[in-house]
Amino acid sequence: MFCKNCGSKLDDDAVFCEKCGTAIKRTASLDLAKDSTTQESSSSNQISNELTNENSTAAVTKPKNRRIIALVAALAVIVAAVIFFALNKSTFGVSDPRVESNFNNGGKLAFDDKTLYFIGLYDENDSETCVYSTSYTGTNKSLVSSNPNISRIRIANGKILYATYEDDTYKIGLMEKDGSNDNVLVELTNDSDNYLNDFSASDTTLYYLYNDELRMQPMSDGEDSLLLDNIEDFILAGDTIYYATESSIFSYDIKKAESVEICSSEAYNLVLCDEKIYFKNDNGIYRVSLTGKESAELIVKDSKVGNFVIDGDNIYYLQTLETDEITELAKYIDEDEYFTHALAMIGSGQIKRVPKAGGSAESVDSNQPLSTALFVYPDGMYSRTSIFSDTLSLVEFE
Repeated sequence: MFCKNCGSKLDDDAVFCEKCGTAIKRTASLDLAKDSTTQESSSSNQISNELTNENSTAAVTKPKNRRIIALVAALAVIVAAVIFFALNKSTFGVSDPRVESNFNNGGKLAFDDKTLYFIGLYDENDSETCVYSTSYTGTNKSLVSSNPNISRIRIANGKILYATYEDDTYKIGLMEKDGSNDNVLVELTNDSDNYLNDFSASDTTLYYLYNDELRMQPMSDGEDSLLLDNIEDFILAGDTIYYATESSIFSYDIKKAESVEICSSEAYNLVLCDEKIYFKNDNGIYRVSLTGKESAELIVKDSKVGNFVIDGDNIYYLQTLETDEITELAKYIDEDEYFTHALAMIGSGQIKRVPKAGGSAESVDSNQPLSTALFVYPDGMYSRTSIFSDTLSLVEFE
């Protein structure tokens, strides 16, 4: 099973995506604004099995459960706050760890050096999600595409590369930054046995991970072909692809068509930084040299690592709460209606910081005591404070 927002591989019983914090639902649509009620229902069913010795069903059916719907509506109204995200000056083909470790890496946001592009309900008249652009000062807002099926975007070679999610079809397409010259490159089957994971492109070739197959197709006319199989995750960096299988990390030289094993390890969330690959697994956060001459080094030993991002000389990550901790905190907030609050805290955790070079992790004092996802940009850090939120809040360090 894979996250419908960022494409990360999930455990079969996952109630949220550890990479981006999205609540996991078993419906066809990715429109978060329209599906907030569905998300709530799915999450309720999942957490009710985990909150032990509690009458969860009764709590779900109480009228106060409307608080979640009201919260979602309120958060949707302030989605305009996304215009204050900072400038990301990375250019296509250059590896930027902030881009790779954030959900804008083939997600809801895309950047160039002047403009922010994003998917959401931005105009009060929007009934479905659209693709917008805006300057970093919040001016010059423009509608790029009203296609409600566009679920993920990224900037590639001065154009918008996008993926759509429809009832029975995935599509990957390319359009100009103003939405013109929209051209579908690939159409794929969308059903219970097939899923479009990540996608990227060079100036000549589209690369996409469909199920566990990394496939390629010329950006101009040409047939797609299988490049690599049994793939869990990949990063395109110039003429090299770094990818993870179930048990190892490899580099693939595109020109030579050769793979070299970098290290043997289970790995998720590959991030390329300083000629090293950072990744996580159930033990914590690791890094390994691109040469593969050294074993992977454990930087953070923590079995509860959720989302992690790299910013400057530090790694920031979420140390997620256990189910019993969520229950205890929710009851402290509201003993009678604790279940509503427990739902909102699924996947929540405290922000921790550790030097990128390694060392002891420390808690970060900020205005966000709990978050479900972290996103970092040149001027600061943002967090999603609830799985029901489709907006980000600036993290202010105390």
